[in-house]
Amino acid sequence: AGNYMAEHAPLEIRRVRATLTDVPHEPDTVLDYGCGRGAWLPVLAQVFPRAQLIGVDISERALERAREDFPSAAYAAVKDDVSPLPDGSVDLLFSYHVLEHVRDLEATVADMARLVRRDGALCVMLPCANRGSLEERVARRVAGGVETTMHGERRFFFDDAGHLRRPTSEELLLLF
Repeated sequence: AGNYMAEHAPLEIRRVRATLTDVPHEPDTVLDYGCGRGAWLPVLAQVFPRAQLIGVDISERALERAREDFPSAAYAAVKDDVSPLPDGSVDLLFSYHVLEHVRDLEATVADMARLVRRDGALCVMLPCANRGSLEERVARRVAGGVETTMHGERRFFFDDAGHLRRPTSEELLLLF
């Protein structure tokens, strides 16, 4: 209900736009998985002006706010780790800083994967634990800077309390 992820810094918007330019073909349907208040939907609309935009989230209140701010998109609520959209219904699935928060990573990844058409694309962005990244190097320089959760997942000492994990790119690729 608050302003969490209501807007993004200009540098982050440029970074996301640059990443989206690598999408191999112009999508007809773009899904923002974990859209929250819909702050990325205007950016997605600018990058893919002909695409139908859809936002899904677990928060009904966030979806209400997204509808108010960006009424041209379609919205649906995720229930029990499953989106109500049909299998293979989107050309591009975009997700920004969602997977570090979900309780059941495997179920969420499976739901994401089932939604993308066979020749579709995924653009999933989140804090990572890649060896050699700036964040990983900083965390390793602090005693206890890399902690392992009771579920065997990594977190860094500076991670937000709502972050349950910090996977590597390779771990995510294996899951998908």
